[in-house]
Amino acid sequence: MKKLVTGAFVVLSASFALAQSGVNNVNQTGESNSTNVTQSSNGSNAGNENKTVQDGTGNIVDVKQKSYSGKNSVDTKQIGNDNKATVSQGQGSSVSEGNVVNQIQLNNGNTAFATQTSTISDVIEQKQDGDLNTVTATQGDAYFSTIRQDQKGNSNTANATQGLLMGSWSDNSLINQVQVGDSNTAKGEQSGRGSYNNINQIQTGEFNTASASQVGNSHTSVQNQAGEYNNATVLQNGSYQSANQTQAGTGNIATSTQSVSHNGATQSQSGIDNEATVSQSGSYNTSTQTQSQNYNNAFITQTGNRNIATQIQDGTNNLATTTQNGHNNDSKISQNGSNNVGTASQTNAYNASDISQVGSGNTATSTQTGNGTALANNTIGMKQFGEGNTSTALQSGGYGNNAAINQYGNLNLSTADQFGDNNSAIVNQGTALMHVASNESSILQNGTGNMASVNQMSNGNRHTSSQVGSFNTVIVNQ
Repeated sequence: MKKLVTGAFVVLSASFALAQSGVNNVNQTGESNSTNVTQSSNGSNAGNENKTVQDGTGNIVDVKQKSYSGKNSVDTKQIGNDNKATVSQGQGSSVSEGNVVNQIQLNNGNTAFATQTSTISDVIEQKQDGDLNTVTATQGDAYFSTIRQDQKGNSNTANATQGLLMGSWSDNSLINQVQVGDSNTAKGEQSGRGSYNNINQIQTGEFNTASASQVGNSHTSVQNQAGEYNNATVLQNGSYQSANQTQAGTGNIATSTQSVSHNGATQSQSGIDNEATVSQSGSYNTSTQTQSQNYNNAFITQTGNRNIATQIQDGTNNLATTTQNGHNNDSKISQNGSNNVGTASQTNAYNASDISQVGSGNTATSTQTGNGTALANNTIGMKQFGEGNTSTALQSGGYGNNAAINQYGNLNLSTADQFGDNNSAIVNQGTALMHVASNESSILQNGTGNMASVNQMSNGNRHTSSQVGSFNTVIVNQ
């Protein structure tokens, strides 16, 4: 039996003593369909409109609209079984065209909720194609905000919230969530007194989870997942934060936490069971993490201003850890191979560290504590090619310290410790064409103007230098 219900027959609640506008067009085909619409409008420019189309059995549509000198519009289409769509739009504004909600559900067991309260020119658009999908969108005190959610597949869940807190608002914000596949979960949340925030979540595959939370102003979060069982999380607090997460593969985890202002984090994962974590507290910090292949772990912690950290992992079971506390520090860790460990720790300002590992089982540790200048930075450079190599360089205090360590071959060990000003230590064990083994070098310098250069190109060499004082020079070639 086909049912056609217009505004005259739908349950309406309005104050007829004031100017009002309400238009309803409900078309139901099937059995056990239910439609409950309540519209209330006051003001000279008031206008509510609802259009509902249901085709199937067990569908429920519940629409409540209230407008004060604004225009609300709801368009709901349900085709399938056991679908439920609920829309509640709160009071509009005299300077706004009102709220617009468009919900389309196809197939079976879909559920869509949309709630707008005290909003201006907001649009919620939700589309579902598949089974057992759930979409929830809430906008409270959100001006010029837009939420779009598109799901294709089965058992997907998407939640978007703007202006969550009581009395809060989210100005000119955008949340876009697109899911293609099965059992994906996307959650975007913008809360607090913020404006110009943007969340974009795209999921292709199965059992992926993307979560983004923004508190403050002018944040951007982009999450792109392709594969299975990937997890991406973004937490942004402050202003002008930017996070970009890309996952392709299985079981990858990416987490980005940003506070204060103008921080940027980029995370790219391709492979299986990789983990990347970025924590930024300060301003104008930049983090980049790239992981390829499987079982790699990368961690970046930045506290301060204008720090740069880059981590590149291509291989298996590599570990990269970067800690920056200060400002204008630069760290890069590149790992190609398996079971490599790279650690960089920078404190104070103008430290620069570059660690490159090619091979397996290599360990590199760089620790810098001190203040350089814009023209005379503290610098540590480490390159290891082979297996089982270990490099450790520590620079503490002063400025203009330089340590460069190059190891080619297997089982080479080098340690450089520098305390003071204008120290330079260069250690080169073997060459790219000579696969040396078991070379060992240790340099300790305490004072100013010290320099030690060691070059070992054969097997079984050992070197130890210790300088305390000023203007000392040691050059060893074995």
